Amino acid sequence: TQPCKTCRGEGITVEDRSYVIDVPQGVDEGTTLRLPGKGPAAAHGGLPGDLYVRVAVSKSDRFTRDGINIRAQQTISIAQASLGTSILFTTLDGQETISVSPGTQSGAEIVLKNKGVPQLQGRRRGDLIVKIVVVTPSELNDEEIGLLRRLAEIRGESISEPVDQGI
Repeated sequence: TQPCKTCRGEGITVEDRSYVIDVPQGVDEGTTLRLPGKGPAAAHGGLPGDLYVRVAVSKSDRFTRDGINIRAQQTISIAQASLGTSILFTTLDGQETISVSPGTQSGAEIVLKNKGVPQLQGRRRGDLIVKIVVVTPSELNDEEIGLLRRLAEIRGESISEPVDQGI
């Protein structure tokens, strides 16, 4: 007899299938998940094998992964860094208030405990580490210049005109 035109006598056809997969929280980039019995069938009526799916974690424009910890940045002004402030910050769980202490320097890190990624097959949860970036204004009006000059004077800081280096 002639072999079947669809399967060419193998008893197997190729078809696209979609599956809904439960991806556990905290899974890392490149992790392989096994779906038993969801792979291709064996030749001549054998049972289907397993389907292996490799996880690709989407990149975030706000957070970066560091193991079970996540990192983010928050910009603040010179006034906020000098005087201290409270900032509403978006975490994986929603809004959280971050307290910035007076005198905070650019590069300081504020750690929000247990606001990171859940540990895979564990009970721990990582931290959210927020790096503070103090932004120096690039343009000042006359009043702002006057206030900063007065502050420098009060603090005994010398301010001289920048030297043009021909760059």
